[in-house]
Amino acid sequence: MTAGDVAGFDADLTRSRRLMEGIRTPLLGAQVAYARAGRTMLDGRWDEAERLVEEAFALQEHTSLWGAGWIRLVLLYTSRRFQGRHADLRDELVRSADEPQLELLRPTAVLAACESGDEPLARELLGRWGSAHEMLWSWNFVAFQWGLVAARLGTPDPRELYGEILPFADQWSTLGSSCATWGSMHFVLAELAARIGDTAAATVHAETALALHRGIGAVHLVAASAAQVDVQADLKS
Repeated sequence: MTAGDVAGFDADLTRSRRLMEGIRTPLLGAQVAYARAGRTMLDGRWDEAERLVEEAFALQEHTSLWGAGWIRLVLLYTSRRFQGRHADLRDELVRSADEPQLELLRPTAVLAACESGDEPLARELLGRWGSAHEMLWSWNFVAFQWGLVAARLGTPDPRELYGEILPFADQWSTLGSSCATWGSMHFVLAELAARIGDTAAATVHAETALALHRGIGAVHLVAASAAQVDVQADLKS
């Protein structure tokens, strides 16, 4: 999914589900259920996806694998966010992100505050937590979220983030083992380019993201990109 290869991901997921028929363990069962949830979200089947998230979470709670709380909340927020329900999980995200072992939730919590219209809370959380993001396994997803925050609030530094993300423009933001995606990195680059006043680059990134999203047929990603392209067109006219 990081490469936008949905057909390849589908083939891997089908094979994984087939292998799971002979390997009944909570650990692998949780991973496959999360992947199914991420794929179901790509089709916009939100209720089914959230059911799979809770099924995966219930399985992972019986293992020692880190991340059950993190992946559950970020997947549920992915579902609610693309349905326009930005405030649904904001308070739970903020409470959970205060826990040191769940610091990967922090950009999600800040973004939820920002996108639900509570900019003062978003800025308060930035002051409390900062915006550090190491280049680890979750980097492109975390950087995508910080990029959206920077485009809206001007912090973290949008120019710095643009330069950091640009070499990975052709990747897709991908949420861990669930392989849920928020779309092409070109989308967040368009937001950042617009914030720093580079309207030409913003237009190119926005149009590239729209073409890529149309290419995989994800209706919610296409809608987000089409709106982004319209905004860029309005700014140029």
